[in-house]
Amino acid sequence: MTMLQSKWMPLLTGLVLSLGAVILGFAAGADHFEGAKLAARWTSRVGLPVFLAAYLASTLCRLKKNPATKALIQRRRQWGLAFAWTHSVHLLMLTYFLMLAGTPPETITVLGGGLAYFMIYAMALTSNDWSQRKFGKN
Repeated sequence: MTMLQSKWMPLLTGLVLSLGAVILGFAAGADHFEGAKLAARWTSRVGLPVFLAAYLASTLCRLKKNPATKALIQRRRQWGLAFAWTHSVHLLMLTYFLMLAGTPPETITVLGGGLAYFMIYAMALTSNDWSQRKFGKN
């Protein structure tokens, strides 16, 4: 079994990327406030490649079948869960930064972001074996 085929590879990737972004953000910031701001920004950015791995898995597999794309499609649910993890860390860092800043976000930002997080968590809650058995594969 290669590393790409491991069930834990996507989840560990999401964990390492998001926690690394937090550590580097605080390390690079001139002060605690700046570090929180960078951590919030960078945790958002590390979620993109994880999201793309889940979103583009079937397309990449159709375009070019090889062991890497087959492993990607096999672990698509885990990549989706890794994305939910990275964006949960982003939400935590963003909330922490906003608390430090002392300025509440605009209502439209909360509503739009809240809807996005609702969709992310709905996807995560249905990306496990129990949900797949209960609701069916499709």
